[in-house]
Amino acid sequence: MTWQDFVDIVSNIFSNSLIASLLGVTVGGFITYIVQRRSIEKQQQFEREKIQNEEHKKNQEIKIRAYNKILHLSSVHIISEWDHHNGQTELYSDKFIEHIQPILYEIYHLLDNDTAKDFDYIDGIHERMSYDGAEEEDKWFLGAAYARIISNIRKEFGNIRNSRSST
Repeated sequence: MTWQDFVDIVSNIFSNSLIASLLGVTVGGFITYIVQRRSIEKQQQFEREKIQNEEHKKNQEIKIRAYNKILHLSSVHIISEWDHHNGQTELYSDKFIEHIQPILYEIYHLLDNDTAKDFDYIDGIHERMSYDGAEEEDKWFLGAAYARIISNIRKEFGNIRNSRSST
């Protein structure tokens, strides 16, 4: 078979309108399938990102409400107090356990690492104190950890305000 014979066979095949039409439909269908598949994948990715953003916003709103409540309760019930004689902060554990601890447990999964670490520390000391009793320096260690939690909350509010003003 020569090159010319091959060209003639292909030419005869394509001159038949039925075969040419079927080939065109097949190629066109395949291209349409590829384009639609990519379009659907992009739409699905967009929807996933939209859901994630909505979930993040919802979690941030929950966290902000809880932080506002913590700051309010902390001032109303005087959860901790700075001692001007020694420069340390004392945590009033009974008030912390009654007012602040339940709120932090509700949003524990939303806490940043530093705040969660300080909360775990306070919780651990309280657990130890329930078995061994309180030591004098415990109230100062607890106070320092609680002060860091409040500081982290205020810092996060500052970041939120700064991000709103920069947009």
